[in-house]
Amino acid sequence: MKEPDRLLGRLLRAAAASEADTPEPEMPFGFDTRVLALAREHRAPDAISILAQRAGFISLAIIGLAMCGLYASTASENEVTAAYAMADSVIARNLTP
Repeated sequence: MKEPDRLLGRLLRAAAASEADTPEPEMPFGFDTRVLALAREHRAPDAISILAQRAGFISLAIIGLAMCGLYASTASENEVTAAYAMADSVIARNLTP
């Protein structure tokens, strides 16, 4: 038998033996209790988290207002929109050779 085959056989036997002998891994004692205690702990928020939260709410409000404005401008059928479209088409026709 060649040397690589012999080494591979030893490696496979060692891997099979270690899988059968090792017990299932368990969480350390009290780990889940500590995690739940930290999650339920009531701490006063720091200044950076308050600032980030306020910035997030302000940006969502700005996005909402922009969406409302965009919807209102595309849904309206008035003379200004029609005049703008007509002027745009005339400019486009005159600029193309």
